[in-house]
Amino acid sequence: MSADTVHASVEKAMRRSPAIYDFSQWVKICEKAGNFFNVAPLGFDDFYEFSDLSSQRRRKSKPFTNLNDICVVEFQKGSRKMYFATSYDRELEPFDFLTSRVDIVDPPRKTTSRGLKPEKNGIVTKLLHLMPVEHRSFWKELPVSKKAKDLLQEDDFETAGFDE
Repeated sequence: MSADTVHASVEKAMRRSPAIYDFSQWVKICEKAGNFFNVAPLGFDDFYEFSDLSSQRRRKSKPFTNLNDICVVEFQKGSRKMYFATSYDRELEPFDFLTSRVDIVDPPRKTTSRGLKPEKNGIVTKLLHLMPVEHRSFWKELPVSKKAKDLLQEDDFETAGFDE
């Protein structure tokens, strides 16, 4: 089943359901959207803390293409190089970006959730009275962190069709 079909099924299920107040409701809607949908909610401990093993010297000696411009990426078993192309009809270019002495080990798992910025948590708190009591606990239990980055950029509002 293609991703477009899955997204269309989930969107149709969302339209049929009343308001979605918390994550558990979202998971149930996704599960009911299709007979064979296996929803596996991820927690913070399902993600890893990867460290930067790229060579600063190699990146500066040969300027690397911006990741937004890359269309095709290939990694080959036994090779430390990344092969990439900036269009589908171009030949793959090798790029050796790792440090020469890399011990490949499993990165540690994340141990905490990144949390919400205090300002965003304030917005959530103001909106709590608008939702049923049984769905408030999810929002009250969200961790808050001053170090949390705002993942929504200004230009995301324009591309998503939201007005500020």
